[in-house]
Amino acid sequence: MKQNDKRKLILWLSAVVTAAVLFALQASYPSEFNLQRVLNPNHMSFWAIWLMLQCLCATLMIPSLPLVVFAAWCFPNQSFWVLLMSLVGVGFSASIIYRNVRWIELDVLMQGHPWAARSSCIVRERGAVGLALWCAAPVLPSDFGCYVAAGSGMKFGRYLTAVLAGECVLCASIIYGFGQFAH
Repeated sequence: MKQNDKRKLILWLSAVVTAAVLFALQASYPSEFNLQRVLNPNHMSFWAIWLMLQCLCATLMIPSLPLVVFAAWCFPNQSFWVLLMSLVGVGFSASIIYRNVRWIELDVLMQGHPWAARSSCIVRERGAVGLALWCAAPVLPSDFGCYVAAGSGMKFGRYLTAVLAGECVLCASIIYGFGQFAH
């Protein structure tokens, strides 16, 4: 294993361990007052935690759709803000994924195999619509599609537009669909 790879692995593992420790410490002293304050969508800490969780989910390839479902169910009167903040989180997450592809050298790996190189050329040139449809499907892992599209070398503008378009359809249908059940 190269020295650079060891550093990346150590950094990733330390981030996961730090997140686990912080979660464990927070879980050890929950109080009703703190939980009510954190789960208040009128308070800025809620939206900051929301964005942080979405970015963490994207980095660790954990689906963030349950966060959207949770917010839509808990805050049916805040549909616009839930959608807006979901899309801001998706934008941050997609940007992190785009950057991570270069950092973990997935783009180099994809160019190293003939079949993957041909496929990535197709995705790079004509994959924006496919990526948008992929991100709009609730059963497909959108982070995986984002990693493939970013690894193919798709231009950032096309990539981000496709991700936001697909996720906008998905999140809006969930948020406003749950809003109908909540009322």
